[in-house]
Amino acid sequence: MRKLKLAVVLLALMSGVEGILWYGEFHSRPSVPSYLGMVSPAIPIRNGLDFPATLASLLITMAWNTCSGQMILGTPARFLFLSCVAGSWSFIGNWFDHRVTEEEQSKLGTLIVCCPVFPPLVLALGLFTLLASFHLHIESFTETIERALLHTWAVFLIGVPVLGIAHPAAEDRRHDQSTKSEQRPRRPISNFRMFMVIIGVFAVLLILGTLTSPAGPK
Repeated sequence: MRKLKLAVVLLALMSGVEGILWYGEFHSRPSVPSYLGMVSPAIPIRNGLDFPATLASLLITMAWNTCSGQMILGTPARFLFLSCVAGSWSFIGNWFDHRVTEEEQSKLGTLIVCCPVFPPLVLALGLFTLLASFHLHIESFTETIERALLHTWAVFLIGVPVLGIAHPAAEDRRHDQSTKSEQRPRRPISNFRMFMVIIGVFAVLLILGTLTSPAGPK
């Protein structure tokens, strides 16, 4: 039986979540303060959950505005954001699919391995996400969720290139140890465990943020 591709699963799942958030945006009372005034709680959650897509759509909009002198608004802006959401989650799912075994990595390859410029860009995005998360002014539990999501993104984005750089040296060391002790080489961590680690990081950050933020319990 063919394995379920996370590139497809994440694309379908997060597109559905995006639809739920947009439904909540138009059917909930604006109760979260922002630089635009009071907004729906769905907006900061979306900004945290889809931060790479939010940043990408913002950069594209700024570039378009600089070149054409016109802002992307309304339906075109939403279509652009949804395209960035779909592209980012499809890319992340594709990365998970290709990291399962070393054989698949050698056959299919990944952009992280093929492009030497990509790991520094991912690391820079992770550091930027971490800095952006500390600039949030927490006044509600929803904003605490947004900060926890941004922290989780930062851990993931920083961890991917760092592990990618350390992976060859670790594999050589494991290979030498397995050759000496005649043990089977270790398999990479499964996608399910990786998801559990990410969810665990988010849960810990959310609890810490709730306890330490002004909006949290006194």
